Amino acid sequence: MATVSIDSRKCPGMRDMCKPIQSCPTGAIRYVEDETNPLGGVMQIDSDSCTACGVCIGLCCGSAIQMM
Repeated sequence: MATVSIDSRKCPGMRDMCKPIQSCPTGAIRYVEDETNPLGGVMQIDSDSCTACGVCIGLCCGSAIQMM
C-alpha cells in the first residue's frame, strides 16, 4: 500500500486554512502544536487512519503532501 507523508519544509502549517484537514474522509490529517516550530505547530498524518486515497494531495496549498 502507498504511504502518504508531509514535507514540513513546504507546509505552511496553518490549521484553520488547511483544506486537507477539512477534506480528509478518514480524519487522518491533524495539526499538532509544537512550541519549537517557528510556525507554532505541524501537520501530521496518522498512518493507521490514512487510506492513501489521494484527496489531500491536490488540495495542499504548499504541495507538501506526497504519496510514495
